[in-house]
Amino acid sequence: MKNAYLNLETLDWKINNSPDVNPVLADTFTVDKYTGGMTTVISAKPYGGALAATPPLQVYPGATRFTLNYEMRLSGNAPIRAQALEFDMMIIGPDGFVYNGSCQCAVAEGYQWQIAKPGGWQNVGFSTPLVAATLIKVQTVFACDFAKKIITAKSITVNGLTFPVTLPPQAALDLKWAPVNNFIVQRQLDVNANGGAFSVDDQNISVTQE
Repeated sequence: MKNAYLNLETLDWKINNSPDVNPVLADTFTVDKYTGGMTTVISAKPYGGALAATPPLQVYPGATRFTLNYEMRLSGNAPIRAQALEFDMMIIGPDGFVYNGSCQCAVAEGYQWQIAKPGGWQNVGFSTPLVAATLIKVQTVFACDFAKKIITAKSITVNGLTFPVTLPPQAALDLKWAPVNNFIVQRQLDVNANGGAFSVDDQNISVTQE
């Protein structure tokens, strides 16, 4: 049985511009709502970054598979200013363990798609150059095994092209987050070695659980 949270862009996204996110803080980081979407704007020195997160959302009883969908449009200067475009699902299990469903497009590394691993990122094996000012549809799928305390990336879809992910599962993190049986969606932007500013429009952000 599926349970979906739709139009997450309408929620109250909380900004986190701290060393916990990136040791180089953003000079400015804003989330501006408009009818049908939101615009996230960052200005930072080289390699600076920050994120915005939704309030906690309930994990549907019995759900183990989580699908994030969103549509994004990059500003014209994003290809020369962006280090990475990150969208995360941080899933909090029944015992406070955190299942890191983070995925990013590493623009500065040739538009490589990556998933999180302890202490960093790993390439999933494909890249998809992104064109500024055009609508880009993205879907990421992760599966959790709450008994074994692991999370597995299953697939990434970009503009209708699905790329299976075959990397091994990652262990859940014993962080004792609360509230349990919830998840948080995060949008993070990071600036590359050039420094400067860029923005991303996001719309139709949703998470389906099954």
